Amino acid sequence: MNSEIDLDLESIINLILLASEKAAIEILNIYYNDKNYLIKKKKDNSPVTEADLLASHVLCRELNKILPIPVISEEDIENIDLDLNNINRYWLIDPLDGTKSFIKQEDEFTINIALINNGVPILGLVTVPVTGVSYFSSIGNGAYIQDKLGFIQKISTKKICDSLNIITSRSTNVKQLEKSIQSIPLFITQKSSSIKMCEIAEGTYDFYPRLFGTSTWDTAAAHAILLEAGGDIFDFDGNRLSYHLKDGFENPKFFAIGDLSFNMENILNELSKSLFK
Repeated sequence: MNSEIDLDLESIINLILLASEKAAIEILNIYYNDKNYLIKKKKDNSPVTEADLLASHVLCRELNKILPIPVISEEDIENIDLDLNNINRYWLIDPLDGTKSFIKQEDEFTINIALINNGVPILGLVTVPVTGVSYFSSIGNGAYIQDKLGFIQKISTKKICDSLNIITSRSTNVKQLEKSIQSIPLFITQKSSSIKMCEIAEGTYDFYPRLFGTSTWDTAAAHAILLEAGGDIFDFDGNRLSYHLKDGFENPKFFAIGDLSFNMENILNELSKSLFK
């Protein structure tokens, strides 16, 4: 048990793994078996499916059983009825991160569950329903990957050497990114959802720049995992992303990095000059 947190986080991890499995069953049942599922538009014009809503219902129910504190779910955010200024500990979830990937049958969507304490993600779980792989962490206990057979392995970030292995979103203009960074050779891969930050945590990639359009539920769970694996997420002023509800749900422009000893100054300057005009 972490003495500063007053919770048995390792036991909670085991319980939320089970909760995510229940949500994954609902998601995959629609993904594989229902080609006529309902798709609606939210106020911000982003899509939401029956799978998003079913997974949210399951997770809110199960998380309340595990630890009865407020649950902030992306799918319920328009109907939230809480005094956000007085909540210091809460669940922050994206029941189906990568809804567009889900609709396109791209397999990269995830379930994101984070436990936030005083603005810090102290526990994180990211499950990839299609592969059955889960990444998880709790503060002070390391970061891990569990495969579909239940085999668990500790993960950690890797050092950046002579090139930068970038993972970025499918909506990123790769040619523009390549032109922007000239100080180091680049290798660029595009993927959806929070799996990008998890793959930095396990040492597959080095760097993920995000310049638009994310919310706290997109990053919190993977941020907890990346922190325990040796990396972090910062805004372009060098401030670690935080999750205080009083600050709202919109993330600033940020970058996730695995090697905290690497000097990012030249790369950030290049990005700022070319992309923030």
